[in-house]
Amino acid sequence: MNRKLKAYQRVQITTASPAEVIVLLYDGLTRFCVTARRAIESKMFADAGEALDKAHAIIVHLIDSLDDAVNPELTAHLRRMYFAWSRALMKAQISQDLVEMDEIIEQMRSLGDAWRQASQTALAEGA
Repeated sequence: MNRKLKAYQRVQITTASPAEVIVLLYDGLTRFCVTARRAIESKMFADAGEALDKAHAIIVHLIDSLDDAVNPELTAHLRRMYFAWSRALMKAQISQDLVEMDEIIEQMRSLGDAWRQASQTALAEGA
């Protein structure tokens, strides 16, 4: 089953539009942060660290995918936010601050939902 899931995910990513890929990244980022939050709450710190490593890898990918030529003001804002999330996740892991984790997760969900809506709007308009 695991191999079938990975194959499905590979097809999903390779056939997705750039906006859909961003949505998938945000979904994964949120999922890993929720996993880390639950692990911290359960005092399973190795599991939390593993999930946060994956979340940080996604944040790095999001930073690397920013194109300043498209909209320098927006990309600068997103870059600052991604760096802030990265620092906040490290801080939350060290201090085991679940409230801060909840705030970060909510921000990620909110931005992911905005990307999802923009992607659906672009798809509906044929862009």
